[in-house]
Amino acid sequence: MAMRRLVGEDFRIDVVDVDDDPALVEQYDELVPVLMGCLPGLPPAQLCNYYLNDNAVRNFLAGHEGNSGISPPESGKMRD
Repeated sequence: MAMRRLVGEDFRIDVVDVDDDPALVEQYDELVPVLMGCLPGLPPAQLCNYYLNDNAVRNFLAGHEGNSGISPPESGKMRD
């Protein structure tokens, strides 16, 4: 899996069926699949859609490592 290559084993993926929620359909219908980054205490951030964007994931993690408790991507650790 591409995410393991990027951040190691310590992450969680929650799959959400956009079609089950009219608000999500309105927001993401044409963008599916979409990857959201979620960290405790922060609002979800849209990282990429259609394809995994390695740079967007790395930038998200690097931008939040100091105040979120997660480690940089090179260490292979990410808090879920």
